[in-house]
Amino acid sequence: MADARRWFGVMLGCLVAALAPAAAQDGEARVVQAPRPEWVVWTEIPTPRESRLAEVEDGVYYLVYDRQIRLLSDTDVTYSRTATKVIGRGGLESAGRLEFSFDPTEEVFSVHAVRIIRDGIALDRLPDLEFTIARREEGLASGLIDGDLTAYAEVPDVRVGDIVEYEISWETTSTLWPGGLARSTSVEMSVPVEFFRHRVLAPLDTPLTWVSNRDDAAPEVRELDGAREYVWSRVDPLIVVGESYVPAHHAEWGYIAYSTMSSWADVADWAVGIFDIDTNLPPSLDNVVAEIERDHADANGRVTAAVRHVQDNVRYVANEVGLGSHVPRSPAEVVRLGYGDCKDKALLLAAMLRRLGVEAYPVLTDISAGKRLPDWVPSPWAFDHAITVIETDVGRRWIDPTDSHQGGVFPDIVQPAYGFGLIVRPGETGLTPIETNAPDNPDLAIEEDFTFLDGGADGVEVRVITTYKGREADAFRWRLDDSSIRALTDTYLNYYTSLYPGIEATALLKIDDDRNANIVRSTESYFLPGEALTADGLVKAFPMRADAVLGTIEEITQANGRVAPVSLGKPRSRLHVIRLKDAGQLLVAGESIEIENDYFRFRSTEAAGQGWLNLEIRFDVLAAELPPEDFTVYAEMHDTIDGNAYLEIDLSPPFFAVDWAWWTQFSPEEQDSLVGAAFVIVFAIFMLIGAIISLRADAQFTGTSVFHPVSASKFVILSLATFGAYAMLWFWKNWRWSKDDVPRPLSPFGRALFSVFFYLPMYGAIRAKATRGRIPGFVAGVLALMYFAWTIVGRLGDRFTDSIAIFYIEVLSFIWVLPLVLMVNAQNRDHPEALAYNSRWTFWTALALILGLMFWALFLYGSAITLWPETFA
Repeated sequence: MADARRWFGVMLGCLVAALAPAAAQDGEARVVQAPRPEWVVWTEIPTPRESRLAEVEDGVYYLVYDRQIRLLSDTDVTYSRTATKVIGRGGLESAGRLEFSFDPTEEVFSVHAVRIIRDGIALDRLPDLEFTIARREEGLASGLIDGDLTAYAEVPDVRVGDIVEYEISWETTSTLWPGGLARSTSVEMSVPVEFFRHRVLAPLDTPLTWVSNRDDAAPEVRELDGAREYVWSRVDPLIVVGESYVPAHHAEWGYIAYSTMSSWADVADWAVGIFDIDTNLPPSLDNVVAEIERDHADANGRVTAAVRHVQDNVRYVANEVGLGSHVPRSPAEVVRLGYGDCKDKALLLAAMLRRLGVEAYPVLTDISAGKRLPDWVPSPWAFDHAITVIETDVGRRWIDPTDSHQGGVFPDIVQPAYGFGLIVRPGETGLTPIETNAPDNPDLAIEEDFTFLDGGADGVEVRVITTYKGREADAFRWRLDDSSIRALTDTYLNYYTSLYPGIEATALLKIDDDRNANIVRSTESYFLPGEALTADGLVKAFPMRADAVLGTIEEITQANGRVAPVSLGKPRSRLHVIRLKDAGQLLVAGESIEIENDYFRFRSTEAAGQGWLNLEIRFDVLAAELPPEDFTVYAEMHDTIDGNAYLEIDLSPPFFAVDWAWWTQFSPEEQDSLVGAAFVIVFAIFMLIGAIISLRADAQFTGTSVFHPVSASKFVILSLATFGAYAMLWFWKNWRWSKDDVPRPLSPFGRALFSVFFYLPMYGAIRAKATRGRIPGFVAGVLALMYFAWTIVGRLGDRFTDSIAIFYIEVLSFIWVLPLVLMVNAQNRDHPEALAYNSRWTFWTALALILGLMFWALFLYGSAITLWPETFA
């Protein structure tokens, strides 16, 4: 069976390909020159469209792309005709070079015509061609041998403007599926094609089952000379431009696929015939099974041991020459050779498990396009891989025997994400989903600790712990097996040097592998000297890069609206934690972010304080793909990661550097007292400044205003903002205004400070000048009593109780002064300019309001902590 590993190492395989002539390797293999088959339908070459020339790539315009297939009882013949017009220098190589592959064990390759059409004249080039046949094992570097041959020739005298046309065919006689046929082809292209046709002639008793992803792809069907003809044709088919990061199972271009099998049950019956699941084991493998039974009493331990034996002890080699492409080798042959391909190892594991009493079967699947299988036509060629399924009491478990370095104890071994598979067992009627779930916890977690010695002056110690779990642990074991500890240490050091020039590794990479738990942990140790920290501005732009998250989804530049879904890869979870310690200055945390939708979950939290900062970023990919209509969600998530997973912070000492170490020598009670004293001092200074400014303002209205008018709204707002101090300022200014009218000397400041005892005298002074809006005497008495009671209760209560309500009583006592404020304002109706001037909001009053709101916010927060400590814990 063609395994997906064949696609890896193609370039390296080309370098080591054996290019010896086929006669030396394959005896009679050769290129046959023969006339065109009589059943082929001919079509004239169309004229190129001028409107399409701007869309031509690589210098060639495809004028005819014609495939015609005839199926007989035991053979099929595939005829191919291609005509291309060379419209630029870049097309000379591709149009003038012929290169065709064929399987010499099953196919006869024929060339019918090679010609150049120049100025309307056809020039026959076939007599001048010399084909070289070579065997190029392009997958050899990946352990894959297919035995195909390549026929190669250069067409002489090709010029720009020529039309190069060739006709070839393959006659296939299959011993694996005699009389069977399954093919697929695109009906849309990414470059201009003037005429496209795909024609099939099948016996009347062998109908085709066909599918397409386009609604207009139905073939023209008719009976012709004892056969049924199917024709798909297009003139100037739609040009479709491919997009990046498209799921492998999604077909961007319209296609047709057909098969002579009508159901997956037919395929299962065919596969059962070539997979002997109850085969006998060779004696050496019987001994291995007996040893597993002896060493493991429980079934899960036995399954785990069998899986690891096949994965780790049988190397991967795919010799797919002839029947080897689909027919598995027996376990005895695999054990003798010590190697096998995917189907060989899948059958071997199933046989071992069945010998251990575990129900297991081989499974046919497709590594890249497995999710597409339910929409594909049933055929043996629908698959490129084989795995093993194990039936358990808790459901099916899927194992890929070609994997190695896998950890975990069955059933907790990471399952492959291949979409769908066909279980090879009698009676199987359809495909089965191969389900995988997103990890509950991060499968890759990186923790970086930066410890600044003496604030960085003596350097920075860096410790990096990376934890790999599940699929990530399996992949990291591969990497460990492929590289030395020294090479990995140097690789990681080079990375950190790119971020922090001058950093040094202080130890080799340390690895801790718990294979049964499937957890691998690596530890890196570095030191960044102090002089390196201050060099090149590193301290001013110290990078924090969350590489566990960065690059998890790639940037996609999309000029037009997205058409295809976006591949997100396998569901996975990433965590990156960065900790800075003893950095020597106050660090400020950034904003926390949390985003979740159907495809992603992103969370970034940051905390900081004096000399420390913790950054934690977690990113989960919840789905395997994202539909095109949600492409903006993808783009926004990429921008979110890009903007939050790489940060640079300034660690240089601030201009006004403050060492807060002295503060810790005080007890919490002493710290509260110091803060309170500082508050009183700042407030007193502020009130003094306000008083001086007020005195200067009052001088403008000497002899005009009656007392000190101010709007009620400004009085209330500033009294609240200053915790009642503005009411005392109001008393002070009014006693200053009236001191000349009192026969004996008085102290405005003293009367304002003890305003609770001078409320009624203030009322009397205002009433003596009042011509309107007088408050009755008994009302004034009640107001004075309430003002006295609220103030005294508040001040005394604050000494004997911690009740927050007492504080509010004291602060709100100014409300009993408000009637006197209104009484003063009533006397100044004839002096509106004084009332308007004093009611203005100046810079200083606005500053008082802002400071007051800040203090209120702190007070309310402290009150909430006191009242609901559990909520704020």
